[in-house]
Amino acid sequence: MSTRPHFSVAGIPVRVEPVFFVLAGLLGLRYAEVDVILVPVWIGVTFVSILVHELGHGLALKAFGHPSSIVLHGFGGVTLSRRRLGKARSVMVSLAGSVVALALLWAPASVLDGSDWFWEKDVWLRGVIHFTAFANLWWSLANLLPIRPLDGGSVVTELFGSPVARRVSLVVAGGAGVWAIANEQPYAGIFALYLAWLSYQEIQAERTGHQPRSAFDVDGPAPPH
Repeated sequence: MSTRPHFSVAGIPVRVEPVFFVLAGLLGLRYAEVDVILVPVWIGVTFVSILVHELGHGLALKAFGHPSSIVLHGFGGVTLSRRRLGKARSVMVSLAGSVVALALLWAPASVLDGSDWFWEKDVWLRGVIHFTAFANLWWSLANLLPIRPLDGGSVVTELFGSPVARRVSLVVAGGAGVWAIANEQPYAGIFALYLAWLSYQEIQAERTGHQPRSAFDVDGPAPPH
């Protein structure tokens, strides 16, 4: 599979795998019952939201003098960098994605969502605003849960080490998955249970030293020098 970037933002190469749009479209089909135009609106908001989140990581790395690249794939996005940071800076980079998404996307969209101005607009624009507010709030908060390989899991890994982080991730992801399914959120529940399974595999692999490969292990553009 080619790893060449499709475009760059602020000097950060970005590659978008086709499966990203496929899965975003499948998740957006539920909105076709309201208006079919909301399906491409959902795909567009998903693209922008995840890209901005990953750019938060990339720009934080850039501020610390480290190049990076971004890949948007079937399970969201990942920011790649070949260089290691100190513990404090690594935690800051992990948190930067959610902070930037909340500040740049959720905050303004949440002010408009449901306002008098909002209800006067066409359905597609209301969709843009509502989806932006919804996605960037809940995706940002979910990313901060102590679940590997989400950002919160990366923070726990930096602070307490991989063995502890894997076990915390297994418990939290498993509990989150059961809660989501019980509360009629099947997509989120299945995703959380998948992350719990990845953590379980990592714990089992500790004994052999062979790290299992997951859907989050992607190849991307080489970071610029």
